[in-house]
Amino acid sequence: MKIHFPHGCLGVLAWMLLIPGLPARQIDLWPYDRLEKAADLIVIGVPEKSAQTGESVHATLWQKDFPVVNTTLKVTGVLKGRFKMTELTVFHLRQPETMILSNGPYMATFNEQPVERILPGGKRQSAKREYLLFLRKRDDGRFEPVSGPMDSAHAIRELNVSAPLP
Repeated sequence: MKIHFPHGCLGVLAWMLLIPGLPARQIDLWPYDRLEKAADLIVIGVPEKSAQTGESVHATLWQKDFPVVNTTLKVTGVLKGRFKMTELTVFHLRQPETMILSNGPYMATFNEQPVERILPGGKRQSAKREYLLFLRKRDDGRFEPVSGPMDSAHAIRELNVSAPLP
């Protein structure tokens, strides 16, 4: 009796043998309920300006230094927590464009450029981009994403402003 293997089985077998040798890092899942529980402050904000501070954070996993960025946002809504000011500063990191990493971090970026909306009737309107931020306060007064500096994009989400207004 002969045993026949379909050609695809050899490919699957080879793929399974290679998996243990592939580098990977575990990335936490951040569903909305976890973000909400971890956050001291949940806001909607519009980025006004971003600037590198001259500080850096060393990531031992990649043996690289990542520059610290302060982004100032105009707060347009507070969904959780007490915040009476009109602006806040978010501490986050930036991966230099020239730095290519395998299984790299998932860092948030803020686009300060307006987006164009198309209104009913085809009229165009420029609108500032808004972000939903799940934050905790740092000892130095700045805020940081609850998912941490390396994977900050989990806790900072751009809201969809491209839909037409009613």
